[in-house]
Amino acid sequence: MSTVDTLLGVLRVVLLFGGIPMGVPALVLVFMHLSERENADELRTDGRALGNVGAAVSGVAVGVSLWLLWFSWGNPAGYATWAIVGAVVTALTAVVGIGAVTRWRQTGPFVVALGGLFGFSSTYAVDASFYDTTGLWGVGYLMIVFIAGFILAAIATGIVLVRGRAR
Repeated sequence: MSTVDTLLGVLRVVLLFGGIPMGVPALVLVFMHLSERENADELRTDGRALGNVGAAVSGVAVGVSLWLLWFSWGNPAGYATWAIVGAVVTALTAVVGIGAVTRWRQTGPFVVALGGLFGFSSTYAVDASFYDTTGLWGVGYLMIVFIAGFILAAIATGIVLVRGRAR
């Protein structure tokens, strides 16, 4: 199978398995942000310069960087426990850190989390598709999207609650 065929297969799986689980929350975030903009005086922190676009780009960059840092050099047949723990701790630290400095109190942390999830899971999909001879990497991708997505959403919720009380 050529590289182009493999990448087209990755795109198909990412759109099929990740399109709805990440597209629906992204759409919800757009509508939440429109509502948040109507109450900008109450829900925006002017001293923080990172808007939602910057938060999304930062999240994607962190997600890609996490994969490259913790997993790109390892054994494609299995990942070391310490690498998984390191990636989780680094991801949570990054989401909390970047989410805490976003301009928008309600949507900012969720945008960071969704961007990080997209960056990490997409990088995993590309990497795994070249090494997995069974073709089950798509199941791994789906598990990452749902499990990590749930955890990151919970962390983002915590950040929103803490930022709401800090006002």
